[in-house]
Amino acid sequence: MRAWLLKYWNNTLNLLRDAWRSRLSPHQWGLAIAVSFLWGTMPMLGLVTALSFFSGWALRVSIPLVMALTFAITPIQAIMVVPFIRMGARWYPMTDGLHVSWTGLVPWLEQVGIWQIQALGAWLTIMVPGAILFYLLVRLSFILINRMQKNRSVTGS
Repeated sequence: MRAWLLKYWNNTLNLLRDAWRSRLSPHQWGLAIAVSFLWGTMPMLGLVTALSFFSGWALRVSIPLVMALTFAITPIQAIMVVPFIRMGARWYPMTDGLHVSWTGLVPWLEQVGIWQIQALGAWLTIMVPGAILFYLLVRLSFILINRMQKNRSVTGS
């Protein structure tokens, strides 16, 4: 397991390093980070890779960069499932009196489905504006860094 995790993080870092060297525009970096942040925190396990791939493709952003960022965010996804369920239950109460029953599978699956819907509601409420904010912050920071570098090269000449 340790060897697999080490390989996972090394591959992710290599993809990020290659993307950094490719000189993507601030717009492309902002979109890649926003899409990765949005899908990488989604409380529905299993859909993230496909959604990240197709979002990167549709937005014409570096797909390897989007995938690497999404994989880097995956631990946050696992940590945030329970808080999203709790937030969703508070913000979007769906039923009163539906309890988990261990005697039958159907009531339990129904409760899990309700938790998923509530978690998705909380995720959409928080992460969609958060992804837009990330996009704007990344793009602004890249623009500021480029201006500072240009100023240094002009004053250093």
